[in-house]
Formats: sequence, C-alpha cells, structure tokens
Amino acid sequence: MVMLAEIAALLRDAVRAERIYGLLSPYADRNAQLVFAIHLGSVHDYLGLLASTMDRPRVAADHFAKALERQVAMNARTLAERTRAAMLERSGQPIA
Repeated sequence: MVMLAEIAALLRDAVRAERIYGLLSPYADRNAQLVFAIHLGSVHDYLGLLASTMDRPRVAADHFAKALERQVAMNARTLAERTRAAMLERSGQPIA
C-alpha cells in the first residue's frame, strides 16, 4: 500500500491519493515493512506524501513531523533524511 502511495504522489494523482490516504490512515502509527527484512519507514511519511498530493499542506506537515520523530527515535537516519527531503520538496519549507 505504501508503494501505491509513492506512485500516486509521484504522479500527483489527487483522486487516487485520497483513496489510498483513507485506506492507509488507520495504520498511521505503524512502520511499513516489506517481508521482514526491508524497513520502509513510518506510515506517517507516506500519509504526508499523499496529503501534499491532495493539497493539504498542514496535514502533510503534521504527518512528516510525526514520521521524523519516529525515525529519529529509531535512529533511522536515512529515512529521517528522506522525510526531510520530501517535506522540503513538497512545501518548500524545511523540517527540523
């Protein structure tokens, strides 16, 4: 599902982003994984991408902040930097 979120965001498909957002929202406080070996990061990160695709910058910023908080807590530096880059790209505003 998070891969679909990335695709919808990449294509800037707001209609599909909204549908995926609704399906993914119940899992916001979880981390996405592929099998047991590949950690894809906080679901909040993907919800942030979807919210920005739907032109909801405040909602996106909130999701990105929550994702960053989780990733820093897990010492997942690469994922934290990806979240910072996504926020900067999507809003033009850096995230601490």
